[in-house]
Amino acid sequence: MSHFLLDRTSVSIRSNGIYFSASAVEELDIEKYRNCYLSVEDGIDIQEALKVYVEFNNDPVSDENCPIRMHKANGCMVSATGTIFNQIPRAKLLASKKRSERRIFLEKDNTINTWFFPLAPQFETRSRKIDNLPDVKCVYQLVFRENIQRIGETGNLHRRCKEYQREGIPFDEVRYSLMNNLSDDERAKQKSIKCYRLIYGTVSFTGVLAGGEKTKVESLPVLWKVTGSNFKPVGEAIESLRRRGKVMFNHTLTLKTKKKKAGSNVFYVSDISVNADEVAFGDKEKEILIGFQDTINTENEEIVELWRQAKKAEPVSVKASEAKAVEAEFDDDPIEVLSS
Repeated sequence: MSHFLLDRTSVSIRSNGIYFSASAVEELDIEKYRNCYLSVEDGIDIQEALKVYVEFNNDPVSDENCPIRMHKANGCMVSATGTIFNQIPRAKLLASKKRSERRIFLEKDNTINTWFFPLAPQFETRSRKIDNLPDVKCVYQLVFRENIQRIGETGNLHRRCKEYQREGIPFDEVRYSLMNNLSDDERAKQKSIKCYRLIYGTVSFTGVLAGGEKTKVESLPVLWKVTGSNFKPVGEAIESLRRRGKVMFNHTLTLKTKKKKAGSNVFYVSDISVNADEVAFGDKEKEILIGFQDTINTENEEIVELWRQAKKAEPVSVKASEAKAVEAEFDDDPIEVLSS
């Protein structure tokens, strides 16, 4: 869900600093201060930091005490964060991601009366030297030819990857985030996070019935839930259309599979090509598209309703300045925006 829909304070991690939302400026009373001190939890290795604390002040600027620049749109930028971000691999990698992934809710640690923003593992450490992996607790991704094969958590990365090799699981790179300070349950929770790409479209093919007879299927509406090895090939095909300035629903894709083998393990990945000829988008296709949109809207309405119920259960006052900032950036209906 877009953070613009919520009145909670948030930050956006950028390559040139940390942007604080208008609600954060008002809630934290940032206009009174010139600088912001950034720190991590006591006793935690900075490479494993899961929280970055922010303390606004008027003390002199230093590597950790960064200057604030107020924005006309009511937010502010904490700049010159390069020194500390270079020490926190998760934050540095996060700054290079898409805008929606870089926006994080601020939270307050009431035990020390200090605000912070959490840092989720980014699988920021990468290695192709499988035999030299460390004996560490972590969450990890197994990658083969740039495609994520498996996500897991372990108390010993080196030993676990050796087990995968003996099982014939194909991978040529391991990406991981250290989790020495998390419990087994907390690492398992990180493992459960999955990334999917949802593709709505129609499919035509020649298939075989249970009795062996061949049959043709034409323009069958489908939802393809893509993950693992197929995630990247699908994304690349769609991105190739965007780069050429083409509209997706005026083109067809040819979908095949490629047989892959790594050791004794045989597996298949998608082989997708974009067909050159454009196709007509008539009334029949429009009707199917409307059906897809109705499905998306229904799911988004359920999400929005859950959000509204949560808001009623724990009411938070909406400040006038925050509402104005939301209107300025986000005039559309929440459901329509989620659908897009």
